[in-house]
Amino acid sequence: MEPLGAKRAIRQLDSTDQRLNMYLTIDTKNVTLLRSLIMNTFAEIVSFMKIEPVDHARKMKVCLCLLKPVEAHLMSAIMRTLPSAEFGRFTPLS
Repeated sequence: MEPLGAKRAIRQLDSTDQRLNMYLTIDTKNVTLLRSLIMNTFAEIVSFMKIEPVDHARKMKVCLCLLKPVEAHLMSAIMRTLPSAEFGRFTPLS
């Protein structure tokens, strides 16, 4: 289920909106759940997803490239879906 606010924000996106990288760490068992959330709800705003194993593959480090205006909606959806997700830095792309 897509949050109503996210739908509205996605409709208002502009090609000039700033892109940023969002870094997070999730448990390995939640990779499919995160991918499903991104592809079913936020596919229009996430242009790149990189996943790599860390900590002897018990955890995965994820990098998402997305549009800044929907950053809060995506973060909120991830927190609701994966409460154990650990958010790292957000890096603006030039």
